[in-house]
Amino acid sequence: TIAIDSKGNKWIGTEEGGLTKYDGKGWRTYNMENSGLPSNWVLTVTIDKDDNVWVGTLNGGLSKFDTDTTWRTFDMYNSGLPNNSVYSIAMEDNGDVWIGTGGGGLAKFDGYNWEVFDHTNSKLPKDFVYTVTIDDENAKWIGTWKGGIAKFK
Repeated sequence: TIAIDSKGNKWIGTEEGGLTKYDGKGWRTYNMENSGLPSNWVLTVTIDKDDNVWVGTLNGGLSKFDTDTTWRTFDMYNSGLPNNSVYSIAMEDNGDVWIGTGGGGLAKFDGYNWEVFDHTNSKLPKDFVYTVTIDDENAKWIGTWKGGIAKFK
């Protein structure tokens, strides 16, 4: 997975190699040994409007990196994240973060509060969410494993 911030930096998520930043001149790798990254297996990377880097990991939860030094990790034990494998992240214009998880459904985080949508409390067909994207009308399109797609308005 690759995301590009407003400065043109490329953020590359790898399987077992952590997160790598390419600034056009050099490479810097962030991993469990040298940073606050909770897992070296990065499933998705997204940049928010403030150039924070959001990283979804396999079994490590969701991390927010301010690209300076500060890492903040959200997981099942310290937040409302319903599953520690984060496959997809989408940013809403108002700053809300939509998180697709590997078995916990879809989570929405507004910076303070968490809301979880799964097959028991919504029209989500399956709780394994591979991808979520937001269209121009602010509808959320959710792709699931073996459950097809869903649209949230």
